[in-house]
Amino acid sequence: MNVVLVRVDDRLIHGQILESWVPFYGAKMLIVASDGAAGNFIQRAAMRLAVPESIGLLVDGVNQLAHEMKRLQIRGDRTILLLESVHDALRMYRGGWSFSRLNLGNQRSCEDGVRMSDSVVLDSRAMEGLEKLSEWGVEITVQSVPTDPLKIWTR
Repeated sequence: MNVVLVRVDDRLIHGQILESWVPFYGAKMLIVASDGAAGNFIQRAAMRLAVPESIGLLVDGVNQLAHEMKRLQIRGDRTILLLESVHDALRMYRGGWSFSRLNLGNQRSCEDGVRMSDSVVLDSRAMEGLEKLSEWGVEITVQSVPTDPLKIWTR
């Protein structure tokens, strides 16, 4: 599997993903690691309806996907992995699936936290997660869509 983007985005699948990131990377597969979506038939069905038939979609819980990512053989397709939170990204990494870059898209874990962009505001728990991922060598970027300037987060 060729994962071209690992993104934290609390909206998971939406216009920015389908209209900007998928074409930018030529992605043919979306993987959603979300305990909430995995357990919600209606949310999974809505995602399936939103994603064009030409794009594969896999929705499963974070721990399950963390352990299965290396075994997943999705035809070598260019894949985007979507996570709801920094905490979920940390769980994926700790679960055995490493990645070298994490993109922060839409994330509003609190109103009075650290504002990293207009659409990314993180609480102290999320910031601690970024610190840990950064210590492990993960580059943290902030970018809503590929045409926005890329911001690289540093501690």
